[in-house]
Amino acid sequence: MPDAARRGTMKIDRSALRRDAKALRDALSEGFRAEASEAVCRNIAALPEYASARTVFAYYPMGSELDPRPLLEKALCEGKTVALPKVMGRERMAFYPVTSWDSLLPGPFGLREPESGGDEILPQTGDLILVPCLLFSREGQRVGYGGGYYDRWLAAHGEGAAMIVAFSAQEAAITPEAHDVALRRIATEKGVFSSQGGQR
Repeated sequence: MPDAARRGTMKIDRSALRRDAKALRDALSEGFRAEASEAVCRNIAALPEYASARTVFAYYPMGSELDPRPLLEKALCEGKTVALPKVMGRERMAFYPVTSWDSLLPGPFGLREPESGGDEILPQTGDLILVPCLLFSREGQRVGYGGGYYDRWLAAHGEGAAMIVAFSAQEAAITPEAHDVALRRIATEKGVFSSQGGQR
């Protein structure tokens, strides 16, 4: 656990917390990350929420992030729509459908993004939304990369079942901030569980 996260609920410097959290995740072996990512994908695939979802909103992994591609490839094979985010400016992202990783383009922050030639996809009731993080708490709080894109998008689009996806090693105590959107479900390699205070 990052040193900053050990301070419990006291006010902390989130930039330092992010730096420590990224270092922790980077230190996980490549083999562990691959096996754990596969386990998370299997755990989610076994959920009724996945079975009933028509669209899976997710992300393309960057660096040492948990890799959701095994699940997304399964979803595409089953005829589901897979949507990935595209940064549209300093404060907005939008999701667009993808059918091939080869179609993704370089984006800001080292991301690989879908083209935006078609219509933006918005979540509907029953859709599944996978949300990455640097850290998460049992209360459903998450620490991302600091841009606030997911918090704004989740706050604006209340439909769909959103869940944090992360390695279990990324769990920590997190002091929530006013703009944070806590989530009700968390998926790790150890299973999928309900948070203790998620809003959606």
